[in-house]
Amino acid sequence: MFVLDPGALPPSVWKALADYASDGHGVGIFLGRRAEPIGPLNEAPAQELLPGKLALQARRPDGDLAMAPRD
Repeated sequence: MFVLDPGALPPSVWKALADYASDGHGVGIFLGRRAEPIGPLNEAPAQELLPGKLALQARRPDGDLAMAPRD
């Protein structure tokens, strides 16, 4: 299951995703511009699935942000 750029999700949804993953299914979470505020993403329900705590959400002044790895 892929969760693409979720807005604020209630703890019950994070628990359902964690239960789905613990049953042996894959869960991929891709955070984008709607992933704010970041505070709830650092709380226990979300942290069961996310790889670590979030410190900030990067933004460029013009509003566009893209990753372009060179290597």
